[in-house]
Amino acid sequence: MARSTDARDSIDISEVPELVRLAREVHDSGQPCLLRADGETIAALVPLELAEELGLRGPLTEADIAAFESAAGGWQDVDTDRLLEDIYARRGRPVRPPVEQ
Repeated sequence: MARSTDARDSIDISEVPELVRLAREVHDSGQPCLLRADGETIAALVPLELAEELGLRGPLTEADIAAFESAAGGWQDVDTDRLLEDIYARRGRPVRPPVEQ
């Protein structure tokens, strides 16, 4: 199996027929498959369409990189000390109104 050097790891499985068969089965069924070894679930094989719905996409595009870079400095005006105070103050506070009986 050959590994790429893309931002996201990909593996060429062309020379592993059993893995190709399993990947095609998952692709055709549209259903994920858990991979187990020695009684332990160690990975999941997910159809590409489902992976994309879950935000697990392939290599980053130029648009992805541009969107990421445009966010730089977006929090520069945030008072981080105040933000932390607010977070800690709200931790013990219930998030739902009390139930009236």
